Amino acid sequence: MFTGEDAEVDFTKPENLVQFKEVQMILLHGTDDLNAPYDIMKKFTDELERVAENLTVHFTEGIGHVGLIDTWFDILLDDFKVRNRRLDQ
Repeated sequence: MFTGEDAEVDFTKPENLVQFKEVQMILLHGTDDLNAPYDIMKKFTDELERVAENLTVHFTEGIGHVGLIDTWFDILLDDFKVRNRRLDQ
């Protein structure tokens, strides 16, 4: 999560999350991810949800650190459709 000596910005600090206020984001994460453990990601997304106006978060039980799974593809497709409808209005 961009932390440590080599990091330019520590995004684990709430004061650094405000730059995402208007950014459209979707976060898809597996609860069995060992590279970015669920408890850390849950805490991070809870903080991010407090400031981000256009954030969608989906945690999927039993999925590790993998590529795009079918379930996530469907979620992404639905999310893009909703966002496109908003842009068309």
